[in-house]
Amino acid sequence: MTDLLKAEKGGILVLNKSEGMSSAWAVGKAKKLFNIKKAGHTGTLDPMATGVLVCLFGKATKLATFLTFGEKEYEATLRLGKETDTLDRTGTVTAECENVDFADEDIIEAVMSFEGTMEQKPPVYSALKHNGVPLYKLARMGKPVEKPARTVTISQITGIEIDLPLVKFTVRCSAGTYIRTLCSDIGKKLGCGGLMEDLQRTETSGFRIKEAISLDAITDVDSGTDLSSSLRPMSDALEGAAEIKVSQGVTDRISKGMRLSKIEVEKGLGKADQNDLPIKLLSYEGRLLALLDPEPNNDGYQYFCVLC
Repeated sequence: MTDLLKAEKGGILVLNKSEGMSSAWAVGKAKKLFNIKKAGHTGTLDPMATGVLVCLFGKATKLATFLTFGEKEYEATLRLGKETDTLDRTGTVTAECENVDFADEDIIEAVMSFEGTMEQKPPVYSALKHNGVPLYKLARMGKPVEKPARTVTISQITGIEIDLPLVKFTVRCSAGTYIRTLCSDIGKKLGCGGLMEDLQRTETSGFRIKEAISLDAITDVDSGTDLSSSLRPMSDALEGAAEIKVSQGVTDRISKGMRLSKIEVEKGLGKADQNDLPIKLLSYEGRLLALLDPEPNNDGYQYFCVLC
């Protein structure tokens, strides 16, 4: 176990997942490398997709609820003129169209029409579950299940590059958005069909691709090397949340689950901008101690979770 995990009993690994590995396999591998018993992540990436996979170790797994639903960013490549059952290049081809010679402005208009809030149907090949079984397993058994459409938001599409039949773009979206479905829907709008050719997640849970490290880079270090430099402290989570630094006496109270009054919390907040994110309670050394509900009740502030 690394020094950081020993000190905080938790840590965050911002992993740059490679193509071909499942998210569960990547987390399991990282778990063994760091010799930690408890681990999780903040959102699955398909095996063919690459990019940011945020792994939570030890007590940091308590943060998953608060990190899973944040906005995400992807760099996607759409291939026009081909459709598959999985909506990406790994599936069986179900339709092809040779006529994809669209004007750039027509492609851009089609792509940009998907900005905003909409109802989107999850793919039948996905990690969503039906009666406890992942949909992709049911689909492979010839028993595909269609889940109801759900509300998603695509807040921004930028960087459109066209090299037919390929169209590249960057998309910022809400959690639960399927880029495979987006690519398929763009193809349908143009009337030629489409699939997702490549996908890289460049940001999730406030962590970015430039901060990520590959499993190979961790695996290749010398035996016995402390891997703490690869981990981020739990205090780095929830970018933009209001923070309060507390004394050792208050830390002891927090560790016992003793409630903090409105007066001491609001005094600690000072002029900090408040939002709907949890309030982060930090030690003077910057260690994350607990998360508070930003909305007080008559008795004071409730803990979402205690990490010390």
